Amino acid sequence: MKIKRVLYLVVFLCTVEIFFGCKPSEDTGSTMRYFKLDSLIQEQMTTVLSRKVYLEKISLLDGKYDSSGFIPDSIHLAREFAVIEQNSIDKPKYWGLYEKEFGKDNQSNLNTLTYHSTRELPVPYLKIYYLNTINNLRKIETAYVDKNSIYHSFREIKILFEDVNEEVVIKEYHIQGYQKMLGVDTVKYKVTGRLNFE
Repeated sequence: MKIKRVLYLVVFLCTVEIFFGCKPSEDTGSTMRYFKLDSLIQEQMTTVLSRKVYLEKISLLDGKYDSSGFIPDSIHLAREFAVIEQNSIDKPKYWGLYEKEFGKDNQSNLNTLTYHSTRELPVPYLKIYYLNTINNLRKIETAYVDKNSIYHSFREIKILFEDVNEEVVIKEYHIQGYQKMLGVDTVKYKVTGRLNFE
């Protein structure tokens, strides 16, 4: 009797495994995934930190000019690139909410890949310029919008890439935009960062 019970149990477990354990996984949107901007930035941080680099930073805040230069460490770079990482659209909550379009840049020999949001989202677009293959990046343009009943901010981001010792690296980044709070004057700003490699 014990042997029969064991056999019944084994058959039952195998049946469960066949119907549930081996069931093909549902499509979680993998076919809709987008360009991984956050992963790119993390890779770029690793690349930059592995080289000797000097960061020049120029900022204009509400008409006031400032400039600085330093050798960045991981904390500095993480702080500088955090704003760019916010524009990553490859998140489950965004899958299916962007239209993808391939094209050619009218002002250069570069190819383009553009994501346009199909509804009001924090990142309205993400445009990638590349030479021949998507891994050979030359420029990324994107924007970020954050607003509610008392606050509204908007910024545009441009990232430029170059080949340095046969490796594609960030050469410059430009961030400009404004912040507006209810009852307070609009604050405009512009930030440019240049990475100089030895």
